[in-house]
Amino acid sequence: MSIRSRARAVMVGLALGVGIPAWANAADSLAVDAAWVRPSATIARVAAGFFTVHNPGDGDRLIKVEAPDAGRVEVHTSAFRNGMSRQRVIPGMDIMAHSDTVLEPGGTRLLFIDLKKPLKEGDRFPVTLTFERAGVIPIDMTVQAPGPLGAAAPAAKGE
Repeated sequence: MSIRSRARAVMVGLALGVGIPAWANAADSLAVDAAWVRPSATIARVAAGFFTVHNPGDGDRLIKVEAPDAGRVEVHTSAFRNGMSRQRVIPGMDIMAHSDTVLEPGGTRLLFIDLKKPLKEGDRFPVTLTFERAGVIPIDMTVQAPGPLGAAAPAAKGE
């Protein structure tokens, strides 16, 4: 259903006293959890962050990420080619319909650059995610160390 059709349906529903349908707010369709960021060294100005987006609805796209405690945020991905890990910045990230999208160590992740202060284990790190369809979703990332050999942090795996 197009945005124009949805808007029309919402206005008709309000005029008839039916109310706003559940899908009118696309942010309700996406859920973000297992959000964590690695602690930073006292002199480091960069940290990596990870989370999972659960999408029971139509496809969407992450188009912007902001963090008040970082100068900028980039979405990075890694791929192995010819035995070497290649990292690159991607301008956004597709969120496939009816699926989970996982940002994890060794794969796609957020990179927080020009940190305004060191990130210490146990701290909270506020981040704002902006999606093409769902709009703005604020999250709090937990600062925690990864598991053994760079695995996802225990809380990120639901342990």
